[in-house]
Amino acid sequence: MVADPGLFFKAHKSRDHEKLAHALDQGPEGEWVKDLDIVTAMLRRLLRRVETVIYEGQDKADRARLGVFHDAMSVITKIQERIRKVDSP
Repeated sequence: MVADPGLFFKAHKSRDHEKLAHALDQGPEGEWVKDLDIVTAMLRRLLRRVETVIYEGQDKADRARLGVFHDAMSVITKIQERIRKVDSP
């Protein structure tokens, strides 16, 4: 890596392309699983930061700026509703 850092980045990029190609080979279901894996990892990262970012006595403007969480929950709820619609007899 030290001798040829460009090779490291090329290999990393190639691996990413292979993962994407594999997901696409798996069809929309493969893309769904890949996307959910990414979202789940991001949500876990957010969970670790809750106490640092949301706290008692926080400035209202700061709290309002963090309100995009509610937008994300709205999208998750819509996905749940669509899944339930398909699952219900």
